Amino acid sequence: MAEFKEPFLPPDGGTGSWESEYFSVPLESETESHIKTPALVQAFLFLAVVIVVAFFFTAQMITEGRVGWFMLFTAFALMILVSFGVYAINRINRQAVHFKQLLNIDRTTGLYSSVFMMEELDRLVAQPKGNLVLIFLDLDELKTYNDKYGHRAGDKLIRDSAEALMDAIVGRGVGFRYGGDEFVAVLNDVSIDEALSMAKRVHRAFENREISASIGVYPWRPGLSADEFLHEADKAMYIAKRSGKGRVFFGGAEIGGTMDALQNQLID
Repeated sequence: MAEFKEPFLPPDGGTGSWESEYFSVPLESETESHIKTPALVQAFLFLAVVIVVAFFFTAQMITEGRVGWFMLFTAFALMILVSFGVYAINRINRQAVHFKQLLNIDRTTGLYSSVFMMEELDRLVAQPKGNLVLIFLDLDELKTYNDKYGHRAGDKLIRDSAEALMDAIVGRGVGFRYGGDEFVAVLNDVSIDEALSMAKRVHRAFENREISASIGVYPWRPGLSADEFLHEADKAMYIAKRSGKGRVFFGGAEIGGTMDALQNQLID
C-alpha cells in the first residue's frame, strides 16, 4: 500500500481557537532568523577573504623559526572557516525546509496545498499500490454566504469544511485545499463503497447549514495521469452542482449519456 505523509494538524489538534497561535508562526524568532541567512553567507565570504589576505601578508614576513607558529595559526584559521561554513550550509538547508513547508501547507485550513497534492498524485499514479479514489468537494454559493455574513464567517466555514472532510476520511486518505472553496481528498486502498460512504459523510456535515456542498467521487483507472484523474473528479463534482447542488455524483461509469443515466449516479 502506498503511504501518505502525515497530514498537518493545527496546534490544538483541530479544535477550539487555534488561529492566533498558528498565524503567529512566521513571527517566531527561529523563523525570523531565516531572513538573516544571506548575511551569514556574506559574512562567510568576508571571513574567507580576510583569512586569505592574512595568509598572504603573513607568509611574506614569516621567518624560518616561526614556521611552526604559522602552521598552527593556519590550521586554527581553517578550522574556524570550515566550522562557520558548515553552520551557514545548515542554516540554508533549514531555510529551504521551512519555505517548502510554507508552500505545502494551506494556512487557513492546515490542510496540504494543491502544490503538494499534485506531487502526491504524480507519485501515486506512477506506482499504484491500491485502489485510488478522489473526492472533489466544492462549496455552493460561498460568495453569497460571504456577502451576507462577511469573510471572517466565510473563512470559518472553510475551516469547518476542511475539518468535516478530514473527519470523514481519517486514516484512509489525505485532504487538500485545491482552491478558494474547493477541497480534494485522495483516498488510497479503499473500495468504491467505502469512498462513497465517506463522501456521504461529508455531505451530511452540511445538512444543518445555510450552505451546501457539491461532491464528485471518481476512482482512478489505469492510463490516467494525475492531471486527467483530477480533471475527471472535477467533472463529476460539476455534474453534481449542475444537477441541483448539494449532491454527490459518482463518476465511476463513463460520464455522459442520458439524464436518466446521470440521475442513477447522483446521491442526494
